[in-house]
Amino acid sequence: MQVIELKHSHSQDIGLGTAFKIGIIINILFVAAEATVGYFSNSMALMADTLVSFGVVVAGIIISLTGLQWVDTVVSFVIIAVILYGSYNLLIDSVNLALDAVPENIKIESVKEYLAGLSEVTGVHDLHIWSLGTTSAALTVHLTTACPTNVSFISAIQHHLHDQFEIEHSTIQVEFGPMEDCGNKY
Repeated sequence: MQVIELKHSHSQDIGLGTAFKIGIIINILFVAAEATVGYFSNSMALMADTLVSFGVVVAGIIISLTGLQWVDTVVSFVIIAVILYGSYNLLIDSVNLALDAVPENIKIESVKEYLAGLSEVTGVHDLHIWSLGTTSAALTVHLTTACPTNVSFISAIQHHLHDQFEIEHSTIQVEFGPMEDCGNKY
């Protein structure tokens, strides 16, 4: 009778799946600066999957080498903490977008100071800034001027708002004369 001996190897080599996950992580890190909420949420899901896989492998290696079963629990809680942290930031960004909050990168007081500092402007009111998405912002404002202005005045302001404050879309209403004459009735 012949005995066949089967050997099972516990060694793992880096396969295409691992290389793919490493590539995803690198992509997430380098593209995150230009990410939208949708892209970030998809990236979070991929990163969570990668983190869980990595955590399972690390916990398995530690448990097999040391026999410490509690490592599995600790790794699980670390994974949960990382996912919750990322989810919290995603939730805050989504709520701010839904509520039309002023984007984080724009300081409304700085915009108001710029507009009030223009030599032609005597008053700034009804200033509103909100996000149109995660990568662009809009502005509306009423400016009171001491002298008549033209389209080039508005165009120069719009270019400055774009270049200095990253406001993509601006609607500027110019009112010539005293502030008491400002519409606000209609």
